Amino acid sequence: MIMYLAEIGVYERKSTIPILSNLLVEAKGSRLTITATDLELSIRTSCEVKVKKEGAGTIPGHLWTAA
Repeated sequence: MIMYLAEIGVYERKSTIPILSNLLVEAKGSRLTITATDLELSIRTSCEVKVKKEGAGTIPGHLWTAA
């Protein structure tokens, strides 16, 4: 699913607001949640994982969509 975020326009590769080029990754409890937005459209997905340490951060979107 992450491969299609740029294609459907959920995160902006070139944005006047740089954080919109990133994906929000959150690990809490037993869930990993990834969120992307362009401020008009948002997408969120999550899955069950084994979390060693809870936390959140952003990752540049191009690192997830690079072939």
